[in-house]
Amino acid sequence: MAPIKIQSLQDVARVYLQTLGYQHAAIGDRDIAFFLSSLKLQTETAEELVEKADEILLDNALNVFNEIFFEKRQTVAYFKLFFSLFDGAKICPIKDLVAGKLPKELIEKMQRQAVITAPEYNFEHMRPQKIDEVHWFSRIFSCFKRGKQS
Repeated sequence: MAPIKIQSLQDVARVYLQTLGYQHAAIGDRDIAFFLSSLKLQTETAEELVEKADEILLDNALNVFNEIFFEKRQTVAYFKLFFSLFDGAKICPIKDLVAGKLPKELIEKMQRQAVITAPEYNFEHMRPQKIDEVHWFSRIFSCFKRGKQS
């Protein structure tokens, strides 16, 4: 496997968008510039870029999957999975993704496939219960006593 050399934030942004399914040739310099300007980076590091981009996806995910509650990273991963499965990059321009304006048909597909496997759960402390003691010996002997009396 050939090593990938990342030289700039534009490269990081391009790779990030490619992981969502956008083709390299379809991502223009204007798309990259718009994407970077919408992130409002302060330190201009790759880590910050990914964090801010994930926040945009989290906002989209919360709008699409409003009844599914995961941790932040899980929710973003869930959105990325469904966005990729339904070819979101082919029907949703980068500007619409950043603005949170996903096509209705994409939202509907994602919502139909979003399955909650189990209801929410809540752990509670179980109080000790009093266990009724069964007196086996007294029952056995009572049977013998009844048998002798008849």
